[in-house]
Amino acid sequence: MLGKTLLYTLLVLLFCFTANAKEENPWQGEWKSQEAGRHQYGISIRKCDDSGKCEVDTFGMDDTPNCKRSGIIEPTPNTNASKLQLVSSSKFESSCAFQLERDPKNNTITLHAGAENCSMGTCEPLKAGEQRTYTLKSKENFVGRAWSSQVCAAELTQAARVWCTDADLQALAESINKIPTVSNDTDLSLANRHLDKPMFWLDKTIQKCDAATDVKACLTAEYNTKIAELKAQSQKMNAEYGPDGDVKEAKSLIEKMEGVYKKRFKNGTIDGGEYPSEDIFEFVRIADSAAYIKMSLEFFNGHGCGISGVAEYKKVGGFVFQDPAKENSCLLTIKLDGDKISFEDPENNCSKFCGARGSFNAKSFTLKQKRAIRYMPIILKSEDYQNALKQYKERHP
Repeated sequence: MLGKTLLYTLLVLLFCFTANAKEENPWQGEWKSQEAGRHQYGISIRKCDDSGKCEVDTFGMDDTPNCKRSGIIEPTPNTNASKLQLVSSSKFESSCAFQLERDPKNNTITLHAGAENCSMGTCEPLKAGEQRTYTLKSKENFVGRAWSSQVCAAELTQAARVWCTDADLQALAESINKIPTVSNDTDLSLANRHLDKPMFWLDKTIQKCDAATDVKACLTAEYNTKIAELKAQSQKMNAEYGPDGDVKEAKSLIEKMEGVYKKRFKNGTIDGGEYPSEDIFEFVRIADSAAYIKMSLEFFNGHGCGISGVAEYKKVGGFVFQDPAKENSCLLTIKLDGDKISFEDPENNCSKFCGARGSFNAKSFTLKQKRAIRYMPIILKSEDYQNALKQYKERHP
């Protein structure tokens, strides 16, 4: 009798649990487009309530933050259709309405544009009458900035899926970006370049942890090791690139280096053609330990590098370019070794001032190439010089 009673109780509990279990919303998840090329599009549907209404983010994966837009979807009862309403977040955006159609068999949703053009997070307006199809990437929502990561856009391995959907790991990914590199707390690409770039640290870490028994534990350990490494590197760079160098030493170097340097040479094109090129480097004193610099460097097939601003003498033993940019700042360092003036780009951030084939590391000048600047009034009146001087005075009131 006791056995029958226990069995009956278990059956009742099972029935109640099944009846009260919340049915999974078929719309919820991460949906990505199948379009090839750099512009990949996605729809993130999450936080669905009992009525079926869900929060939505649409985005274009081209590294442009403004490509993200938010809204809600309201499914039509007993159908595979839903209405998507994107809300306006600024005066430059309109509130847009779309129709979504879900294909349960193929796990896809198709977005149908309305009668008007509308920007929906693609950096370009979705034209009236157009449609776009998205494939279900993950039923579990991505967290943090994972939605914009190439790791989550690619085929999801076990470790990649954990990385994309785990809040703790995304918090570590965010913290690694906040490790400062120089004393003014500027965030550089010291950490950034280890995250989403193909064949860099994160990709290798994902591959390594795919073989681990506990994927999250593996990823967490790798992150903690990398964070410790970057903090040590950050402290070292702070000690070298942050503090000012010896003023007397700087003054002596400026006296030796001030002038204009020019180097002419033959250049070439990919089709075998040749053309004359010239590298130009201007170095002008503005203080005992700072100089205005301007460079125009030429490379193969018409590529080049161009930079202007103030370089201040730092403990690292060189004049360090003071990039006004707050992110991915260029630490171009100019050093004199004997007769040779060389350029160092320790974090490769200065490549933003170059074409595809250009690099400051590849160039140098000698003191023998130095000439007196006979057009100093032109430099002093130039917009580049005036902007550089203004920025210097703001840093040294």
